[in-house]
Amino acid sequence: MDSQRPGDGPAAQVERPSAGALPRRERVRALLRRAARIPAHILIFLIELYRTYVSPTRMPVCRFTPTCSEYAVTALRTRGLVIGLGLTVVRLAKCAPWHPGGWDPVPERRQHERHAAGDGSSAEPADSKAWKGSPRAVIRDTNDGSS
Repeated sequence: MDSQRPGDGPAAQVERPSAGALPRRERVRALLRRAARIPAHILIFLIELYRTYVSPTRMPVCRFTPTCSEYAVTALRTRGLVIGLGLTVVRLAKCAPWHPGGWDPVPERRQHERHAAGDGSSAEPADSKAWKGSPRAVIRDTNDGSS
């Protein structure tokens, strides 16, 4: 005669999600975030086609560092489609004779102050004083021969 504890019957053998499995709502959100990046990836692909096939046939005339195409790819990858496209349009508008050019990296995202959270820690990294006045490296900088 089998002695069963309460809760060991067939109704208790419902599949439970594993500890690493995401709830359905989180999976849907992750899928939507990935789908929202598709237009930005298409624009990056078109910029890379330009950089591979059109740019080498032209004389290098960009006065900015990083170049406008590097700037556009970095802005789209780090800031998303809407803000990245807006930053790129502003950068292309600066390609005029009255602008001197020079170092013009993609601006970083604004960090919300952690003081509002009440933990008292600063929003800046601990070693921020070491690089405060120096230009930051371009994220995912590609080598198209312009550097």
